[in-house]
Amino acid sequence: MISKSLANLITLSRIFGVAYLFWLIPFSTERTQLFCIILFTLVASTDALDGWVARRFKIVSELGKLLDPLADKILLLILLPLVSMGVIKPFPVFLIFAREFAIMGVRVLAAKRNFSIEASLSGKIKTAVTLPICGILFARPTVIELTQYPFFLSPLIWLKRWVYHWPNFIYESLIWIMVMVTIVSFIDYVIKFIWKRQLLLHRNDTEKAKKGVLAYIPNAISMLNMGCGIVAILMVFNDKIKLSAALIIAGMILDGLDGRIARRLNTYSKFGEKIDSKADYTTFGIAPAILLAGYCFQNLLLPFYLSASLSICYFAAVCFRLWRFNKEGHQEDFTGLPSPIGALFVAVSTWSWFSNKWIFIILNIVNIILMISRFKYPHNETAHKKKFFRYLKVPVLIAIAFVFLRYIGIESLGNTVNNILLLLMGIYYAAPLIKERKKN
Repeated sequence: MISKSLANLITLSRIFGVAYLFWLIPFSTERTQLFCIILFTLVASTDALDGWVARRFKIVSELGKLLDPLADKILLLILLPLVSMGVIKPFPVFLIFAREFAIMGVRVLAAKRNFSIEASLSGKIKTAVTLPICGILFARPTVIELTQYPFFLSPLIWLKRWVYHWPNFIYESLIWIMVMVTIVSFIDYVIKFIWKRQLLLHRNDTEKAKKGVLAYIPNAISMLNMGCGIVAILMVFNDKIKLSAALIIAGMILDGLDGRIARRLNTYSKFGEKIDSKADYTTFGIAPAILLAGYCFQNLLLPFYLSASLSICYFAAVCFRLWRFNKEGHQEDFTGLPSPIGALFVAVSTWSWFSNKWIFIILNIVNIILMISRFKYPHNETAHKKKFFRYLKVPVLIAIAFVFLRYIGIESLGNTVNNILLLLMGIYYAAPLIKERKKN
């Protein structure tokens, strides 16, 4: 006779096992390390065992449905003592925990709307990848090795020492594989939530539900754009100005994608319009303004009041430019230099041939003036219709890609890529003159 609480007891053993591991870690001897590896392996195996027992013997309970996801979350907490031992960096752990808390929030939203989301294959793959990698990470710390040990432990000790000698890039690769699988499973879960919600809103009309789901795609891209802007601001305050510039460039690319995808999918939402506007102010207004101030103050060693004044003027110009754009609406040509191009100039002109601080300031003042000017600049779609600008598309994209790669760490590319991109941008900056010449 199988006890009805057997599956729940197995789940509880997972919770108590993690608590004991917390008590044992950090460890300094190989003996304790081996014990932790064995204990973690046993604890992790209960994640599959409790569910199998509940289904096999038909003892599924409401308490078990509550305990199992709770025990899964507690099991992942084992990453925290590994962080304290320097086995894994905090940022990947943050991403993994952020996914878990976000999933909890999505489940609450689903429950409030009277539907649930079943466990998916991506979630099972996430667990199947995460737990073994966590077990491997237990072998990474340096410990005092055993000189004498029982014969039956020889295979485990040999395996542990072999894993310990893996190069660091293998450990880092495994950690980021774990993070990527976690993010993919989260995206899959959110897509299922959105699909079920749209079916509920449209009374199981699949065609209307599909259109509702597609509207989320450009909105998600706009939110990523705004996220790039927010992180770019934080990077300046952490003295990572190049990374901040790279994020502004990434935001500019995303800004070009969201509108194009929305038009291709023939979707529109008021929320999307609002989030796109907020993203513009963040990524092309606040972030470049902060970057400009940080670069002038930290790298060009300009006085704070001058750095702040240039930053404020830039942000004011972007606000005016966006206000005028919202007031006039979409037209064949932009009135004034588009704010994404202005932000790109700020990001690219840093660490370029403008090493003289006064030349840098003058050119950025010109950039500000052009944004609030009445000069007509071709829209992305109309520019492609002109043969002259169409030929520039591929070289510009390649130059942007190289500048981005330089900013995220490939320093060997040097200032040359920035200078080439600035030359190509100069052609667009001269677009009003080129247009006037054609008219004459």
